[in-house]
Amino acid sequence: MKNKIVQCPMSNVRGLLTLDFGLRTVFILFLLLTSDFGLRTSDCLYSQPLTWQDVLIEAKKNNPAIISAEKSVENARLRYQSSITSFLPQLSANAGVSQSDSGESDWSKDYSYGLSGRLSIFSGFADVSDVSVKKIQLKIAEAEYDKTLSGVIFNLKKSFYELLWSQEAVKLAEQILKRRSENYELVKFKYDAGREDKGSLLRVEADKEQAEYELSKAKRNVVSAVKQLFKDMGEDSGDISEIPVAAGSFTINESTAVPVFGELLVNIPDYIIAKNNLEKSEYDLRAAKSQLYPEVSVSGSISKSGDSWPPPDERRSISLNLSYPFFPGGRNYYDVKIAQTDKAISEEAFRSTRQQLTSSLFSVWNDFINAVESVKVSEMYFKASEEQSKITSMKYINGLASYQDWYTVENDFTNSQRSLLNAKKNAVISEAEWKNVLGLGE
Repeated sequence: MKNKIVQCPMSNVRGLLTLDFGLRTVFILFLLLTSDFGLRTSDCLYSQPLTWQDVLIEAKKNNPAIISAEKSVENARLRYQSSITSFLPQLSANAGVSQSDSGESDWSKDYSYGLSGRLSIFSGFADVSDVSVKKIQLKIAEAEYDKTLSGVIFNLKKSFYELLWSQEAVKLAEQILKRRSENYELVKFKYDAGREDKGSLLRVEADKEQAEYELSKAKRNVVSAVKQLFKDMGEDSGDISEIPVAAGSFTINESTAVPVFGELLVNIPDYIIAKNNLEKSEYDLRAAKSQLYPEVSVSGSISKSGDSWPPPDERRSISLNLSYPFFPGGRNYYDVKIAQTDKAISEEAFRSTRQQLTSSLFSVWNDFINAVESVKVSEMYFKASEEQSKITSMKYINGLASYQDWYTVENDFTNSQRSLLNAKKNAVISEAEWKNVLGLGE
C-alpha cells in the first residue's frame, strides 16, 4: 500500500490560464494521462483515500504481533497433535547382514530382518494428562491470539482516528485562521476609524498569529499520525512525502444499552487464559502423581535369520512388561508437592484476574458512556456559541456590542469548535477501548 503525494504547483495552474483554449485542452489531457494530476482541497495534498478496512487488511497481513500470535497457535496445535501419538504403537524395522571368519572354514554370512513394536497400555495417566494439557495450551494460544488481535486493532483504531482527527484539525485550523484574519481586519478598520483602541488591535493580531501557529502545528501532527499508523500496520513509513488521507467519520457503532457484565466477563480472552491455566494446573498435578503408579506395556517382534537369502529361520515373540519405580530418590514426591503449589497459585491468579476484569469492565464502560454523552453536550454548546457569535458579531459591527463582549463570544465559539472535534475523537477511541477490554476484533 503506497499512497503518493500528488504535487500541484500553483504556478502550473496559473500557466494554464495563459494558453489558448485548444492548447489548454491538450495540455490538461496530457497531465491527466501522464500523472495523478487533479485539483483537490488543501492544495492537492493527498492521493487516494485510505479507509479503515484498508488499514485493517494491511495490518492483518503485516503486523508482526499478529503474525507471531498466528505462529504460536500453529505450534500449539502441532504439539497437541503430537501428544496424541503416545496412544499409538511404536513400530520399527531392522535388517542386517554379517560376515565372519572362524579360522577353520570359509567365510560365513548371516542374514536377518525383522519387525518389532511396543504399545503403552498404562502409564499412570501421564499420557492422558499430557494430551489434556496440550489441548488446554492450544485453547490458551487461541485466546492469546484473540487478545493480541484485539490489542492491535485497538492501537490501529487509535492511530487511524488520530490521523482522521489531525486532518480535521487542519481544516478547522484553516477556518479559525480565516476567521481570525477577518476579525483582525474588522478591528483594524474600527481602529483606523478611531472607534477601537490599540490594545484591542494588538490582541486580535496576536490571535491571528496564534491561529497561524496552530495551523502549522496541525499539519505537523498529520505527519506524526501517519508515522504511527504505518507502524501499527506493520509497514515501513518510508519517505515521509508518502502521506495517505484517512477516509471516515467519528461514528459510534456500539450500542450504549447497559450490558450484562457477567455474560461479557466469561468471553474475555484474559479470563479464558486464566481459567485454562487453572485447568492446566490440575492436569499437571495428575501428571505428577502418575509417577506414583506402575507402567504397563506390551511388546512383540517377528524376525527371520539364516546363512542364506532369504533367511529361512523365523522367530516370534510377545511380552507384557510391568515397571514400577518404587523409590526414585524422592523426586516423585517433591514433583507432586510442586504441582500442588502451582495449582494453588493458579487459583489465586484466576481469582485476581476475575476481580480485575470485573472492575475494568465497569470503569471502561463508564468512560465510554461519558465520552458519548460529552459529544452531545459539546454539540449543544457548539450550536449555541455559533448562533451567539452570529448575533454578537452583527451587533459589534453596528456598534451595539462592546469589544469585550464580542471578543469573549468569538473565543467561546472557537473553543466550542475544538471541543466538539476533540469530544468526537475521544468517543470513538473510548468505544475502541471498550471493545479491546472485551477482546473483540472487528
